Amino acid sequence: MSGKLVAHARYPLAPIARRTQATLIQARATRIDPDAKRVQLDSDEMITYDYLVIATGAVKDYAAIEGMEEYGHSVCDDDHAPRLWEALSTFTDGPIVVGAALSTWGTRVAVPDLKAPCEGPIGEVIFMAGHELRSRDVPIRSQRLPRARSSLTMLATRCTQGLLPC
Repeated sequence: MSGKLVAHARYPLAPIARRTQATLIQARATRIDPDAKRVQLDSDEMITYDYLVIATGAVKDYAAIEGMEEYGHSVCDDDHAPRLWEALSTFTDGPIVVGAALSTWGTRVAVPDLKAPCEGPIGEVIFMAGHELRSRDVPIRSQRLPRARSSLTMLATRCTQGLLPC
């Protein structure tokens, strides 16, 4: 949230793959045969592997959140992150709510049970927003909101009747 362009955080993968003597293939896998250690690509090319990493990425369903496109911001993609920075850099007053939907994914390994699928970035956004507002001498207070169907924390620049004690 330092105001840098999204391109500042992008790295071309091909030079990195060449330096490490890895083969980078950007294609759609249409069939995987784990016994033969082969993958068929959408070009019908069949490749073999020793180790297979499938990086499918994430797809956000912003349309499922009423009002997200009109009023919401996200750090999760190249379109929304710059909009968040623009909104935060001109923000002067009112509540800011930061949160994530509760997870129902479960886990197959012994790890702490997280209530949201990606709690780390939520905290990062809160800290970065707080830092940005303080750097502009915008007074803030924070409060954890009652738990509903999501994990929410609110930053407010002034006492907001009914939300924060004054």
